[in-house]
Amino acid sequence: MRKLIDRSLKRICCAWLVVAVALAATAALAQTKPVAGAAAAQTKPVAGAAAAQTKPAAAAAPVAQSEPPVAPEATLNAMLTALQTNSLPDFVANGEPNFQMGMTPPMFANVAAQFGPRLARGYTATFLGTLNQQGYTVHLWKLVLKDGRDDLLVTMAVRGDKVAGFFMR
Repeated sequence: MRKLIDRSLKRICCAWLVVAVALAATAALAQTKPVAGAAAAQTKPVAGAAAAQTKPAAAAAPVAQSEPPVAPEATLNAMLTALQTNSLPDFVANGEPNFQMGMTPPMFANVAAQFGPRLARGYTATFLGTLNQQGYTVHLWKLVLKDGRDDLLVTMAVRGDKVAGFFMR
């Protein structure tokens, strides 16, 4: 019974992490107005070899996957390392002020306890692409963990070079 309660509390704390980061991102959105065209100016069309490798599906438009931008990939790696080493300052180092304030030490400790050991066993991160949402560039990664349990979808909302939201599902 004790183990069941402990697992439930960890899941609740993880859910609070998602809620807190979402609230921080929402607060940041409420304070700013999306700039039309800014996100479009930051994206680059896929050309050359990557475009040649994309094959159209019979009934759907072609989907191109590209390499992740260097800065967001480095930020993702730093944040995943921070979860493994239980380092809140490193986790929020590249975050917007609302993201930094929204991540409390107990909340981070619970998430680091849940995901840190799994990440430490090893994982493969695959960049899936980006979305432009409400003035943010949202980077998507698939994490396949070496422990053989469920994969994770990581979304990281970024404006400029600062993280505004980070979710692991």
